[in-house]
Amino acid sequence: MKLKFPLQICLLVFVAVLMQACGSQSNTCEVCGYVAMNGDKCQFCGNSVWTDASGESKEEYVKTRQQEWFFTPGMETNLYEPEVTDELTGETFLKDSTWKPLITEGAL
Repeated sequence: MKLKFPLQICLLVFVAVLMQACGSQSNTCEVCGYVAMNGDKCQFCGNSVWTDASGESKEEYVKTRQQEWFFTPGMETNLYEPEVTDELTGETFLKDSTWKPLITEGAL
């Protein structure tokens, strides 16, 4: 019996394994969870890395920005969408499989 896996699933598994092997979690945005950090700014959601200068705790900083990023009135929210494409640039970003949001879908 021949097993068939969609190419996208195979690619996602490969990238997740590669990310863990290379320790690339530092490229993961703490706000949106996508592997999209370039320096201190996320190339997908636009949020910056938390610093002491923000005037709030790291947890509050991330929670507030997650609520702002994921909340869309009247729309269903999926915090764990495995892959997204930026509508402006066409660039695709993958969700870090080890990322955990600080907010819950129920809080949105």
